[in-house]
Order: sequence, then C-alpha cells, then structure tokens
Amino acid sequence: MRSRRSFLRGAGVCMALPMLEMQAQQLKSPRPIKRFVAVSNPFGFFPDAFFPNQAGANYDLPLLLRPLQKHRNRFTIFSHLDHGLSGGHKACHAFLSGVKVSDAKRFAEGNISIDQKMAEWVGARTRFTSLHLGNNANQSWTRNGVEVPSEGDPARIFDALFLDSSADARAAKRLQMGLDGSVLDAVREQAKGLARHLGHRDREHLDQYFTAVRGLERKLRMNADWIDRPKPKVKIKRPQKGEGQKKNLPLYYELMALALQTDSTRVATAWADGGNLLEDFGLSYPSYHKYSHHGRLPELVEGLLKIERHQMECLAKFLDQLQSTPDTLNGGRLLDHTIVLAGSGLANGSSHSTRNMPILVAGSGFRHGRHHVSPEEAERRVPLNNLYLTIAQHFGLEIDRFNTSTGTLNSFG
Repeated sequence: MRSRRSFLRGAGVCMALPMLEMQAQQLKSPRPIKRFVAVSNPFGFFPDAFFPNQAGANYDLPLLLRPLQKHRNRFTIFSHLDHGLSGGHKACHAFLSGVKVSDAKRFAEGNISIDQKMAEWVGARTRFTSLHLGNNANQSWTRNGVEVPSEGDPARIFDALFLDSSADARAAKRLQMGLDGSVLDAVREQAKGLARHLGHRDREHLDQYFTAVRGLERKLRMNADWIDRPKPKVKIKRPQKGEGQKKNLPLYYELMALALQTDSTRVATAWADGGNLLEDFGLSYPSYHKYSHHGRLPELVEGLLKIERHQMECLAKFLDQLQSTPDTLNGGRLLDHTIVLAGSGLANGSSHSTRNMPILVAGSGFRHGRHHVSPEEAERRVPLNNLYLTIAQHFGLEIDRFNTSTGTLNSFG
C-alpha cells in the first residue's frame, strides 16, 4: 500500500489546473482582456550593448535597443533586477519563477512560473491555456514542479493552432477524455478509503485535493467543448520545419502574434536557442555557447552581438505586428493589451552571473519610455518577482504575492 505521503505527493502532480474561482472573477470583470508573452534566451545579453548609460526617459539607445527605436515609448528597460540566485546555468530555469526546482518545496506554490500563474487564471477560455515555442526551453513550470513542454517545430505549432483534426482524431480525443474521467473516479474512491487512516492535518490536505479533483473534472468538461469547434483560418502558409534561431525565431513570433490575434491563447512563451551559426550568421564557430562565453575577446563579442541583434530585430518586428493588428476583443491594437517580457535567466554568459538580469517589458499601457534603475546595494535590491507581481496584477490577477516578491513596482504599474 502506498504511504499517505507518497499518495498526496503523487496526487499533487495532477493539479496543474486553471483556478476556476479566478476564472469566475474574470467572467464578471469589466477589465479589458490581457495577454502575456515572455521571450528568453539561455545566455543573456552583452551588458554594454543592452543597458543604457542613463536612467530615466532621455537615455541614449545602446546598440541592442536601436532596432526598437520606433517603439521607444512602448517599452521599459530595467537595471539591477534579479532573483538573488546563484549557480549560473543551473539557475537559468528559474527565469520566470525566481525559484529553483530544488527549492520548490519551500514555497506555497512551488516554483510556478509567472506565465503558468496567468495561464491558470485564463483557464479553458481559450483553446490553449498557454503556448510554448522553442527547443528544450525549461522556462515554464507548474505549481507542482512539472516542466511544461515546449515545441520547436514551427510546422507542428501551426498544425496545432490552425489545422482541424480529422473526425477519427476528434473521436479518439473524446474517448481519452472519458478514460481520464474514469481515472478520476477511481482516484476519488481510493482517496476516500485513505481518509479513514489520516490525521486531522492530512485530512485537510486531502480536502484540498478533492477540491482540485472536482476542478479537474470541470476542466475536462470545458476542454471537451473545444474538440468540435473549428480552428481559426489564417492567411499565411504552413511553415516548413526550420532549424536554428535565424529561421525559427521569426516564425515563433509570427505564430504567437496569430495565436493572440485569433484568441487561440492569451499566454505564450518563446525560447531563442542556438542553430547553425556558421550558415545563419556567417560566424567562424557553430556554438552559441562559445560566443556567449566570450571572455571579452573582440572576435567572440562581435559574433555574439550579431546573434543578439538578430533577436532584438525579431522582437522589434513582433512589436510592429502587434501594433499594426486590430484588437477585435478590446478595440485599439493588440499591443495595447499585450504584455511582452524579454530577457534571460542568465545575466552574463561569460561570467555565469545571474545578477542584474537583462529585462525589457513592452506594451499594455504601462508607464513606458524609461530606463528604470533599481538600487544596486545588496540590502536594498529589488526582487525581479516584484516586477512579475506588478505584471500579474496588471493582467488581472487579484494577488498580493508571487513566490519571492516583497511588493510591487508602483512607479511602473
């Protein structure tokens, strides 16, 4: 017989659920519908080319921000924000959560990432609770410490978003949902039997588990509604399978813009991974990692800046697309109600530093057009999760804490 501890822990793995009470709040709320996009890379940005030298509004655009010139008043750069973590690459997975997987048990919501916190709130109001593009991104995590998988093939992403399933595939999906419901029935009966042997505290945990099971049952019913709904039609051709950052990243951005425009999802992440740097950027070495660990050697820094400038050019085109696309749900333009976060879980690949992470936020009516500089002193440092909490509240979540946050950035929100 399984121990009560292993049972409760195993049961928890299934609970990456939309919070249906929050969903009900959203239904009653007159607020505009918000969207959230987070884009990151594994190695940070070259600090001298990313961070402005001046604080406030009248800063000179550094090299990597120049592609965003036309959107200057629609984005904000942040300095001296981070999660206070160490470990170099081993802390990169905590970019959107501020909590390492190894530390998750110490927090009430584990190492849930900010995108999944928002996705829980959106729930099944869209076909995809959240969308994750890129190869092996490991940026998105549920409250149970489960990594949300990402998809790196643009063609497969297109098919999922816009290609209707066959009648047989839809029937198979309905059958699977029926089996899932049967499993839930069996788990409920097992839990009822277990309850007789539990103490008061564990019975409270089990009550919470029953509540989550009922929520999952409602989620299955809501998802079933999407099976026979036709997917939206778009005017772009199905993309070919790409390889590498140069080809894939522009496609990821285009697919995310279309997913937001068609309300297929309201939460999305993308990951700018490596690729064939010899072919894509005309560089001497094939490894993104090598250029990011440049040791300030001019040849490697020059190559790294080519890669990073490409990422910023893709971001600029994404903002162009959101700004030029009508928002049919709210009025105005998509960018008016879309929060775009760009950055990395590694501040400086060359030094493996996670201090002063490169952070840019665009869109959705914040007080933009500035370089926001937080205190640098250790005792006065501001957690990056304070920004995430500010963003979550702007998105519509009625929360006063997110993981390691200590407050909000009132001057930004």
